[in-house]
Amino acid sequence: MLAGVNDDIADADRLMVLIGDLPCKLNLIPYNEIDGFSTVQVKRKLNDL
Repeated sequence: MLAGVNDDIADADRLMVLIGDLPCKLNLIPYNEIDGFSTVQVKRKLNDL
């Protein structure tokens, strides 16, 4: 998950629609920051989703 890219409730809702009734387990993995790349890590709010 990338902060400001795919980390809000609307993104979670779209993901639920995409998955539909597919029996699966989904792991939401925060992005790890890398020097020289401008995207930042998602804050620890995953429990709110």
